[in-house]
Amino acid sequence: MREKKPEKLKQEVRKEVKETYEQIKKMEIQGATDVALEAVKSLKKEKEEEELEKATNLLKQSRPTEPMMRNGLKYIKSRYREGEKIKKAVKEFQEIVNNAVEEIKEKGATYLPENAKVITHCHSSLVEKILIEARGRGKLEKVIVTETRPRYQGRITAEELSDKGIPVTVCVDSARIELIDEADISLVGADVITSDSYLLNKIGTHELALTSHNIKGKNFLVATQLLKIAPMTLKGKRQEIEERDPKEVWDHPPKGVTVRNPAFDATPPRYINSMITEHGVIHPFNAIDNARKRYPWIFNQI
Repeated sequence: MREKKPEKLKQEVRKEVKETYEQIKKMEIQGATDVALEAVKSLKKEKEEEELEKATNLLKQSRPTEPMMRNGLKYIKSRYREGEKIKKAVKEFQEIVNNAVEEIKEKGATYLPENAKVITHCHSSLVEKILIEARGRGKLEKVIVTETRPRYQGRITAEELSDKGIPVTVCVDSARIELIDEADISLVGADVITSDSYLLNKIGTHELALTSHNIKGKNFLVATQLLKIAPMTLKGKRQEIEERDPKEVWDHPPKGVTVRNPAFDATPPRYINSMITEHGVIHPFNAIDNARKRYPWIFNQI
C-alpha cells in the first residue's frame, strides 16, 4: 500500500493508534524503548491486514530516528503474515524487549568498575536501570548528568536516580568538559546503530564521546538493545536525523535569526570502547553480526 500522509492516515486508524502517534510526536512518550513498546501496544486491537498497514504507516511517521519502533512494527506484521494473532504477537515483542532489558541491566551492572563515578547524557531507561542495579550492589558512588537542552531530559534522569538514593550532580551541557574529570567512565544510551557501527543518540553525545575518549582518556560506553539496528543502512540508505521545532530552543528569536534544533548526532565507532547489549559486552563493529544472530527477522526484506 502506498504510504499516505499522517493527516490522512489519522482519519483512518483506531483511536489508540492516533493517540499514540500524537504522544510520540510531541515527546509525551520518549526514549527508544518506551516509544517502541507503546507503538506496538497500540496495535493490539487490529484484526485486518489493511488496518494493520495503515496503523504501522502512521506510527512510523511519528518520529524518523526510531529504528527500534520500526523493527517492532516489522515484527508484528511478519508474525501476522505467518498466521499469528496480533495480540499474541504484541505480547511476544514485549517479552523480547523486556528480556533484553533484564540481560543488559545485569551485564551492565557487572561490567561497571567498583565505586564507579559515571557521567551520562540525556535520559536512557537502560542506563538508568544499570545504574540503579549497580547502586544496589554497592558498586556505584555517584552520577553526573547533563541537563540535555533544549528539553532537559537529563533532569528526568537526575530525579529518578535521586529517588533511588543515588547521589547526582547536574550540570549544563557545556560544563561537562570540566566535570568529566570527576567521573571514571561515560555511559549513554542509544537511539540508532547503523550498519557502519555509528551511534545515533541525543545531540551532544558525539561531543561527550570525543571528550571522553580523545581528550580525557575515559572509557565511553553505550548501553543498547540490538533491536536498535537500522537495517536499511546496510543498503546505503542514510538514517534521517530528526530536526525538531526551533521554538523548543527559542520561542521568538529576533528578526533575521535562524534557529536550528537537530535532535540527534552521530558518534563514530572509534570513540566507543564497548557496547553493553543483550548479547554481551561487544565492540561496536560486532553489533550487526550479533544482531543477525539474535534477531534474524530484522534483516528480512530490507
